[in-house]
Amino acid sequence: MIQLVRVCAAGYYRRADDTANLISRRAIESLARNHRCQVVRWCVESATSTSGRLSQRPQLAGLLREVVAGRIGAIITTSLDEFGNFTPDELSWIVRILDDGGARLLTWSQGWVDASHVAARLVPAPAKPVMPR
Repeated sequence: MIQLVRVCAAGYYRRADDTANLISRRAIESLARNHRCQVVRWCVESATSTSGRLSQRPQLAGLLREVVAGRIGAIITTSLDEFGNFTPDELSWIVRILDDGGARLLTWSQGWVDASHVAARLVPAPAKPVMPR
């Protein structure tokens, strides 16, 4: 008999008001159920952690250490916007850590995210053509 294994995951979001926190948590729990993941750790970053520097995001830094150690197989969050203040190099570095650790990133808005998703996000959108008069 084949037994499906659940992926050990961490839920990650930045703290907001109580209603937004509840919505984020429920969305992450729903994603986990739908993708055979089990949230074994919650990482809730301070709302003041708007900097992209990992030194300003201790929860995320700790989570990445757990990925490297092989304890976490997925990070589940509501959107890549949770990582929105990182520079392109920093965001690519985070994705490389996930890839090297065998972990993946799952978001409510983008689904499973890999390096190609991040690269596409970092490329500036083309300018809209200007219609001649």
